[in-house]
Amino acid sequence: MMMMMLMMMGMLLLLLLLLVVLLVLLLRVYQLMMMVVRMVMHDAMMVMAAMVLHILIHIFLLQIHVLFVFCTL
Repeated sequence: MMMMMLMMMGMLLLLLLLLVVLLVLLLRVYQLMMMVVRMVMHDAMMVMAAMVLHILIHIFLLQIHVLFVFCTL
């Protein structure tokens, strides 16, 4: 029983670690994109930022939802 619990905890920790790494990578890509967009055009920058933030928030919410489902199983 304890082993199962420990394995579950390990899995959750791994998932969280992966999530953090993904977020860091996304932020790096986001920064690069922002630099490029700033060089190309100014007005489109705000639209791009809004879109990227929207997508990021959706991914994050989805991850939390998945984690909760795992917890309740």
